[in-house]
Amino acid sequence: VLWTGVVGAGVCATLLALVPVYGLALVCAFGVGLFGNVTIISITSLLQSMSPTYLRGRVMGTTSVLNTTTNVLISLALWRMPDASHWIWVALVVLGPALVLLGVVGVWRTLTHGPFEQRMQNTAWRLQRFY
Repeated sequence: VLWTGVVGAGVCATLLALVPVYGLALVCAFGVGLFGNVTIISITSLLQSMSPTYLRGRVMGTTSVLNTTTNVLISLALWRMPDASHWIWVALVVLGPALVLLGVVGVWRTLTHGPFEQRMQNTAWRLQRFY
């Protein structure tokens, strides 16, 4: 689920940068938010499951503070940047395909690696577990 969210966010970000139709761009922007939040929820769930109960609040608080700090710093940098619209477009064109590539590699590694020696067995086992 995590890696498919990364792929979906990358596809939507790339399309958002390249599609000149306003209505379709709105759909792509919605897709970036949807798939991005699927990724964020998956990562948060992994962090919660890996953290011992007595540390869980600290771990989640730290991730929230880092997330908010990063958002503020990026917004501040964009606000000060000349011709910010151009650089946001460049970032979408570069990072969108990078996210797609990262997500495809993640899906492939997750599906093909597991307890069995053959990749097809691992893929079938992962898909059956997901189902």
